[in-house]
Amino acid sequence: MNKSNAINGSIDFIESRLTEAIDLGELAQQAFFSKTHYQRLFRAIVGEPVMEYVKNRRLQLACRDVQAGNIGILDIALKYGYGSHEGFTRAFKAYFGVTPSEYRKYSNPNETEADVMLSNELLNRIEQNAEKTSAILSNFIEEAEKLVSLTNKTAESAGEKGAAATIVANGLSHLAQRMGQLRNETVRNLTTGGRSSFEMFDRIYALIRCIDDGVFQMHLLRFFCGIEMGRISPPKDQFEAIDADYAKLCSEFADNKEHMIALMNEAVELLNEDIKQEAANCMETCIKEVNKAIEIGESTASSAHAAAKSLNHRGRAFFHIAKEVSACMDVLKNVTEDFNILQDNALQNLSTALSQLANIVYSMNIHGFNASVEAARAGNPAECLAAAEKIAQFTEVLQTTYRQCETLCSEYGRLTELTKRNGPQCKQALTEKHIDDILFQSRIVSSQFALESERINREAFRALAQTAITADTNLVKTRNVAEYREAIAKFLQALNREISTLEIGGSFAYLAKEYENFLKHI
Repeated sequence: MNKSNAINGSIDFIESRLTEAIDLGELAQQAFFSKTHYQRLFRAIVGEPVMEYVKNRRLQLACRDVQAGNIGILDIALKYGYGSHEGFTRAFKAYFGVTPSEYRKYSNPNETEADVMLSNELLNRIEQNAEKTSAILSNFIEEAEKLVSLTNKTAESAGEKGAAATIVANGLSHLAQRMGQLRNETVRNLTTGGRSSFEMFDRIYALIRCIDDGVFQMHLLRFFCGIEMGRISPPKDQFEAIDADYAKLCSEFADNKEHMIALMNEAVELLNEDIKQEAANCMETCIKEVNKAIEIGESTASSAHAAAKSLNHRGRAFFHIAKEVSACMDVLKNVTEDFNILQDNALQNLSTALSQLANIVYSMNIHGFNASVEAARAGNPAECLAAAEKIAQFTEVLQTTYRQCETLCSEYGRLTELTKRNGPQCKQALTEKHIDDILFQSRIVSSQFALESERINREAFRALAQTAITADTNLVKTRNVAEYREAIAKFLQALNREISTLEIGGSFAYLAKEYENFLKHI
């Protein structure tokens, strides 16, 4: 059975059992895989762990029941497998940012006199933007399906070497499916029925977050696909076609994100101070989650170091991954300090704290992918598999923590800045966002470059990797884009000289091209 089809069948099985007990062993057996292989395959294709998927889908269905208002909160909790009202409330608030009771109150405006309803004129403007967004998503889905087919064809021609590219193509296929679901269930129904200002903001913000995630995942998939294509060395015209199509999709997603921000701008003016108060109430929980992530991360780093040692001289790349995991702990502690200050209304630390946390989440996604690849290259020894699994679990914790902190920071920062359009604060916000985008992209490229340097085992490339990482670190500290651009330009010159000494440029040639394109956009 095709692996992707097997996982799709498993998803159908899960959807039919969301109000019943779901056992991981039963899911693996139903898909004809071992539990370990099933979990790894599900995460690679779907983009999140299987039980996380189950939990999120249950919460999404529970949200509909909460909004309907004809079932008690406790009954809804029991229906979807929660043993208590308190446990359901914690999970619901962590995912949606408000408690079930609060969500029900804002979803039913007749229950409160303080709520403000959107005007028909504003609803019509939002509906027009929703229609445009739906059309962009439809075009993305169509182009993504074509690109998946082309990528799989190229990977097939490479035999076993194309396995990683196939995983990337599966990721793109799933992303297209998610965007199709988003279009059908959310975008096309955005203005259906009466909408309060709070509920409309909740829906639009959730939509923007999905597009933000999609933009980043599309960039990441394009980048990893290019790396794998560089290793496979496909025909030049075919490689250029794939690269161009991925770039086109990334651009379309970025445009789509701007439509979502326009929607936010139209609705945000009607929101009240209750949103900011709710964000303040979430702050303490966010700090606790970051501290919990630090504890889990320290255990994860120890496991990765042990795995690297077990490989002896073959563990250079794995040891690099372990060091990166350890380095994340210091950054997380800084984030906790920033959020503690933020709790005292020092909003100037908001952007830095969220940027640091987002960088860690993105980095751990990369390290998790690379740890699985390195484990497979080493023959899947037990210690490496255990370390890769711990990194995956740590990444899940970080993703949950980031989602909570992102909600808080957006309510205090992004929401406030968006309501001050055309002023100096808005210009500053745009500048900070531009720098954050540069940081995200540079961290991805430099992290992959460092890993490739370990694989090739040449000191000159290791030194260049350290140069790129130092440039990233300085940008975080100084926020000086001009200095960063100058440093990367010099780095690129040295990189091209080293590439010329290689018989086959492969992935390094592709990385050089990424840096060249990156410099053009700074």
